[in-house]
Amino acid sequence: MRIATKLGAAVSITAVLVMFLTPIFCNRFDTAPASADISPKVFMGKRHNRMLVVSGTMDQAMLDQLNAKQADGSAQIDDIQIYSLGGFVAAITPLAESLKGFAKPIRVDYLCGSACVGLVLHLGAAVEIADDAYLWFHLGGNEPFGHDPVCGYCMALAPYYRRVVRVFSPSEPRAMRHWADQFSPGLGHFLVSCGLFDDPDKGIAMTWRQIKAFGTPGGPESCTDIAGQDLKTILPLVEERLRAQQ
Repeated sequence: MRIATKLGAAVSITAVLVMFLTPIFCNRFDTAPASADISPKVFMGKRHNRMLVVSGTMDQAMLDQLNAKQADGSAQIDDIQIYSLGGFVAAITPLAESLKGFAKPIRVDYLCGSACVGLVLHLGAAVEIADDAYLWFHLGGNEPFGHDPVCGYCMALAPYYRRVVRVFSPSEPRAMRHWADQFSPGLGHFLVSCGLFDDPDKGIAMTWRQIKAFGTPGGPESCTDIAGQDLKTILPLVEERLRAQQ
């Protein structure tokens, strides 16, 4: 009995240490999905009507490319299309300011997920979202950066860290829930009740039309109304739309 008690205490202490020390050693934070195979396979890499397509991971490299493009003659760009599954939360503000610096219409016509949702919120009225475009929410927020190959510790502990946080802090505010509530009060709670945190790689995607209608007559009222709208399901649909317009 005494051994079992000590063992239980040791496990609890270890879990708490993982929860609090991991962000210290891995001091960069990421809301991108942990599975490398979940990523857009088709990108609008070419310009259509002088459109600048901002796709891929939101990071320093993307910011550098945007700033270089702006310095290289933004007058040749008619509008900007954002298509991303997120990246670093710390990149949201500088990317938003860089995009606004082009002084061109900014659109989301297909898919914007994870930290990209925070980017859309930061852009505010400067971005226009198509009604059938998807915004993807998932477990993100307060996760250690687990994609850097030189940080083996981070990569190894990232999935366990997420699970520990959920056990010890089930009500911990997360970026995705907070951002969802900014679109519509109660939307974050609704998504959580529908299993938002059940699978960090699947999450829940909603069209802009659904988000705008939430809380109004005819809008999503139950989890059944958004059933099956996870990343693995909607991504092929988005890619098909992209291919049709290439």
